[in-house]
Amino acid sequence: YVQMKLSKQATILLIVLNWSCDDQPNQEEIANSLQNGIITAEIIHAAGEYPQLFFNLENQKYEQRENNTGLPAPFNIGRIKYFQETAGRNIYILILGAAIPRTTQMDIKTIGMIRFLNEVELPLIVGVPYNVNTIAPPISDFQTLLFENDPSKRLIEQWMTYHKFPFPFTSFFWEDEKATKDWLARHQIFNQ
Repeated sequence: YVQMKLSKQATILLIVLNWSCDDQPNQEEIANSLQNGIITAEIIHAAGEYPQLFFNLENQKYEQRENNTGLPAPFNIGRIKYFQETAGRNIYILILGAAIPRTTQMDIKTIGMIRFLNEVELPLIVGVPYNVNTIAPPISDFQTLLFENDPSKRLIEQWMTYHKFPFPFTSFFWEDEKATKDWLARHQIFNQ
């Protein structure tokens, strides 16, 4: 009886371990997806919500705080999986399109990156849902954002400037999808 009970527990443990291992992509799969500009993100603020994520310049960390002034965010905000900044901080992404429920994990097509200039350089990735069934602007790359969807780009810039999101900054500049992929490749987590 004890041997059978132990055997059932061992079987359940193996099933759980196998299930959790299948769910996690390996380093090569993550790198291949990134080459195509695809990353995985978890939604932490849906479009239309007031984002409460801010970067505290004093302690160099992200923190949550109330921010119910002005307009809610016109985009979703997500935390990128399998990548981190060198200081161990999460990397965040603005996801254009219809509101996506919090905690949803989905593949995102990266289209560019915003670099803020201040006491600390803090990049913010910009993308659209990779799933074609999700409502999003028809932006496939950085050039499309610049020339065919300039109002979306200006909306992002105006909103961030007014809200000083993710922190008060002196200026910022855009980088294209190639620079974004190169930057992310240097920040892939290799010890999952």
